[in-house]
Amino acid sequence: MFKKVKQFLTASMAVCLILGGASGLSYADSQHLLVVNSKKNTMGHYVNKKLVKEYRVSTGRLSSPTPQGKVKIVNKIVNRPYYSGGIAGGSPNNPLGNRWMGLNINGTHGTTYGIHGNINENSIGKNVTEGCIRMHNNEVRELYSKVPVGTEVIINFSDDTNAKIASKYGISIEKIPAGWKKINNEWYYLNDNESYQKNGWSRIRGEWYYFNSKGAIQTGWNKQNSNWYYLHKDGKMEIGWENINNNWYYFHNNGVMEVGWEQIGSNWYHFNNSGQVEIGWKMINGNWYYFNNQGIMSTGYQTIYQNKYYFADNGIMAHDVVLGDGSVVGSDGIIK
Repeated sequence: MFKKVKQFLTASMAVCLILGGASGLSYADSQHLLVVNSKKNTMGHYVNKKLVKEYRVSTGRLSSPTPQGKVKIVNKIVNRPYYSGGIAGGSPNNPLGNRWMGLNINGTHGTTYGIHGNINENSIGKNVTEGCIRMHNNEVRELYSKVPVGTEVIINFSDDTNAKIASKYGISIEKIPAGWKKINNEWYYLNDNESYQKNGWSRIRGEWYYFNSKGAIQTGWNKQNSNWYYLHKDGKMEIGWENINNNWYYFHNNGVMEVGWEQIGSNWYHFNNSGQVEIGWKMINGNWYYFNNQGIMSTGYQTIYQNKYYFADNGIMAHDVVLGDGSVVGSDGIIK
């Protein structure tokens, strides 16, 4: 009897071990690591040496830099009060947000430095804190739910990759692959050295993009050095014809929006100061021109609203003149 029970328990344990191994490790059972680059203002969350997610963060300003080194999360607090300002935990004006993960930096035991939320979402990605690591509120709540107390945090102000930073402390992690990254509904481009493309134009796989100071691609209208450009929803710089809000524009191969006269192919067009192609009758420098529905400048004999006109090769409407075929043109340009 006892032998049979023992055999049953042994078999049951084996089944449990098999099922447990098949389901994989939970976050609680895994080895977590956070790598904070206070120069790039990024933080990578690694689980079992593999990147789970990369966050944009804010770190210390030059006058109060975030201390460097390898530390641990020693406490986790929901709605921590902002003691120095006398602001209650959970208050909408609490600069710590509603999640706090305290770090044992310089013997402070998680009371002074920490990873927390914010009351100014636009501050993320900048060196503006008193030394703490600030996150978007939705993301700090997400991270809070995943990393346990005891998680190691490496903080480094460097141009190095996260993998190289971790290696300084004898830790091996996977390298973040270069390419496009979507962070908080904005697109960034990560270079091979794990730095984000920033501050200007960059050509990627044959397409031009413009990146702001935070590294996010710009979309829509963009003015640079008195020239206007247009960037698609995916950030690609427009070249050639583009219909924007029911108006046609033309952009040169360098992306600059055309203004004034331009010959495209065998046709002439005129673009107003806003870059929109002219349609219909237009007086330019004291002369009348007519542009058809495609914006093409008219030349020669044209019938417009049942009236006949004549336009020279340069597009100027004839008036007060007798044409070579004997036609008389009135002061209004109509051929009598």
